[in-house]
Amino acid sequence: MFRNIFTKSNPARMRYKNDKRSAWLCYLSIMCCCAHFVGIYSNNSIVPEVRMGADIIINIVFMLVVFWASEELKTYNRKWAVFTAFVGVGQLLRAFWLPIRYNELEQLVGNAYNFSRTMMVLSGVFLILGAALSFSNATVLKKYMASIK
Repeated sequence: MFRNIFTKSNPARMRYKNDKRSAWLCYLSIMCCCAHFVGIYSNNSIVPEVRMGADIIINIVFMLVVFWASEELKTYNRKWAVFTAFVGVGQLLRAFWLPIRYNELEQLVGNAYNFSRTMMVLSGVFLILGAALSFSNATVLKKYMASIK
């Protein structure tokens, strides 16, 4: 019924077909980042500070870069797969930066804190999965292209 997301595609078809699964994992990462963004900044108990401004800029740049990466991953670009994995690890590390800071200040507690951290972690995990899938598919396509030459 449903095809496993990590099954190998037919390399002959991959030459003419984009890698949509990796791109969709990037889109899911962006959606989780947006959910974190809305969740944390709609909380009225958070007092604005320099870290908040830095995080807003980081979120905007993150979403732009990940969208760009999703477009590059569609073309089975191995370099962008590695870059996307690093961005995913960075996103995982961000889960320990701002939400924990606001929790220590008791401005982000309970479900809001858990939601924020969960969305950040999911965002990073989706990126790492998308990067792994893209790298795997790009390797299969590269081997296939070498075999037909």
